[in-house]
Amino acid sequence: MSDMAEPPATLVLGVGNLLLSDEGVGVRVVEHLERTMAPRPGVALVDGGTRGFALLPMLEDAEQVVVIDAANMDAPAGTVRVLEGPDMDAFVRQPGRTSHDVGLGDLTDALAIRDLLPKRRALVAIQAVDLDLGETLSGPVAAAVEEAARQVVRLLDDWGTAPPSTDLTGE
Repeated sequence: MSDMAEPPATLVLGVGNLLLSDEGVGVRVVEHLERTMAPRPGVALVDGGTRGFALLPMLEDAEQVVVIDAANMDAPAGTVRVLEGPDMDAFVRQPGRTSHDVGLGDLTDALAIRDLLPKRRALVAIQAVDLDLGETLSGPVAAAVEEAARQVVRLLDDWGTAPPSTDLTGE
């Protein structure tokens, strides 16, 4: 149908549970990006929450995907790491790296089986420290939100998803 919006070429997906303190950092980074990042054509910022396999249709349609999530990297709290392509795949397939019932490894496997895994994909992982009940991020993880957002913007720039030009001269 002509009135249906085109699926975004690039999906920026924050995942996590906002009721488990640091586990919600992926969603918090997307909220930060919604407030601070200039809109980019073809880029969708999505709060994926804890939807698990319900995220597959969105992931299947995207040409490029950046996932932001709390992770266990055996690093100091608030550490931000960017893992791209095969490095992301290897990381998310290791048991215990994320705390989701349906993990990113399950989603990437489901996409790969159907040959729908985006060629450009990255995980912006933030080392969590507090996964207890609570709606606020721990200090080190809250301090990492801005750095994680910067890494997302860097990936988008590297992948050629620049914001629209503000040059009104047409040059």
